[in-house]
Amino acid sequence: MLSAYLHIPEVYFGGDHAYLFGRYVVWVQWAFIAWFWVKIAMHLMPSVRWNRFDQVGVALIAFISSAQTFPPMPWYTIDGVFLMSLGLYWITLDASGLAMVGYMVVGMSYLCKPNFFFIGPLVLVFTGGSRRFRAWLAWSLPGFLYFALLNRSHAFRAGVFQILSQPTALRTAVLPYVRTASFHVASVAGFLASGMLLVKSERWKWPRTVAFSQGLIFMLAPLLTFGGDNFIGFGAALGIWAGLIFDQEKRRTAFVLGGLAVALAWCVSISIGWNTPDLGMGAISVFFMALAWDRWQKSPLPAWLRVVIRVLLVAEMLCFVLWFHDLRRQEVYMDRSADELTYSLDGVWPGGRGIKTNENTYAFLVDLQTIIHGLNGHPYAILPDCPGYWAKAPQVNRLPIDWLWPTEISQKPMVERVDESLLHQKGRITLVVQKFWAFNLKDGDVPIQFHPVIIYVREHFRKVRETKYFEVYE
Repeated sequence: MLSAYLHIPEVYFGGDHAYLFGRYVVWVQWAFIAWFWVKIAMHLMPSVRWNRFDQVGVALIAFISSAQTFPPMPWYTIDGVFLMSLGLYWITLDASGLAMVGYMVVGMSYLCKPNFFFIGPLVLVFTGGSRRFRAWLAWSLPGFLYFALLNRSHAFRAGVFQILSQPTALRTAVLPYVRTASFHVASVAGFLASGMLLVKSERWKWPRTVAFSQGLIFMLAPLLTFGGDNFIGFGAALGIWAGLIFDQEKRRTAFVLGGLAVALAWCVSISIGWNTPDLGMGAISVFFMALAWDRWQKSPLPAWLRVVIRVLLVAEMLCFVLWFHDLRRQEVYMDRSADELTYSLDGVWPGGRGIKTNENTYAFLVDLQTIIHGLNGHPYAILPDCPGYWAKAPQVNRLPIDWLWPTEISQKPMVERVDESLLHQKGRITLVVQKFWAFNLKDGDVPIQFHPVIIYVREHFRKVRETKYFEVYE
């Protein structure tokens, strides 16, 4: 997939700090995603005329809404969101040359994660590209090139099998929403809230107060997108977007922006490991804020009310920053809170200089590194976890897959392919087999009760050594 090539610079130039460099790149990606969506909103909704202060404020809220507690690591979903956002930015600039490049970049997003294939036709329809053959060609070109490369390298059948081996879309794309009551409540509330946009403030006794109140509701709506249950924020956005279809004035502006934001959030939620719309909530936050400014822009608010709006924007920014700081320290992905991360990975994990972890994970990694150093350069493989080890490992992984997680080898032919690779290298490779899941080390040592490849290793290889965390086979 494309993500592996996008992050070559971190591996190549990162040295011992490759993981820190990779984190920095992801933070930069999130910042650009937020800024792109601010500009996309201004391009699609000319009535939204944010000054530079407004743009920075909205971008900061979108940035935090996107990142939330997601780990800052190179990830194919983040790459897909980045490419989709960059492509939309170029398309909405309304420059024909850049628009075609934009459609191609949108097409590149589904090479990071196939989910983004489904949003492509929607982008073409909403941005007018569906009437241009060149736009369809630009969007589909990355896919044609990718499958041509697979075919040339005799990997076409294996690639298609791997894509189709994952659970059905119903399980990850539909059922999480159907089963979440808060999503349904928020969708109805959002639909009703969109009706306020149809109410002309001039019909009321205090038109300015009504207009201000209408906009204020949408301005504060991004608070629904941060932390906790993001199905609420997504449901509210979906309901508002559905209601906009009745607003003739906004069908080609806010309706398009909302449709793109909602579609993006839905695409990122189609995931086994992170089955929520979190990474798309930045775009939805921008959609909410754009609706607020659109409402205020069309009502001549007095100067003091516009000052109040900026004060409220600053207050909202501060809320997001304070919550963000607290959440990032308390909810560290697959690790304990920041105060308990006191063990440095310098010299323990390839490329991990500057990263700290908890005591139990550290002991596990020290045990692994001690075993590998004792092999004196002899070829080895690590089963079934620790895929990140190979990013800066002193030798390449000898197996056809880095991570033997059950989801990644969910079909029998996949397991058989790994077994055949192991058998072919028998006598020439040392297998370092975990006794405990690395995924759960922050909570303690959870034994691996069943794993098809480990069973195969124990039946066909000879155990030569055992430590607290590993068994070694030859």
